Amino acid sequence: MAKKKFLKLKSAMVEHDITQAEAAKRIGKGLTYLNERMTGKRAFSFNDAQLLGKILDIPKSDWADYFTDESA
Repeated sequence: MAKKKFLKLKSAMVEHDITQAEAAKRIGKGLTYLNERMTGKRAFSFNDAQLLGKILDIPKSDWADYFTDESA
């Protein structure tokens, strides 16, 4: 069974009742931009992690668990 990409990040978004579209808007990006990162096509930047971390209450010490793709 393939591991789902960015499961912790997706779970945090569900916990905060934030859709990908809303998260993209709140970080000043388009839905395609965020979708490419959440599907592993492109990497999250430091700025992405900083903005999403603040929105989703993710401490900087946990960013690697949320913004890197362990299934790659």
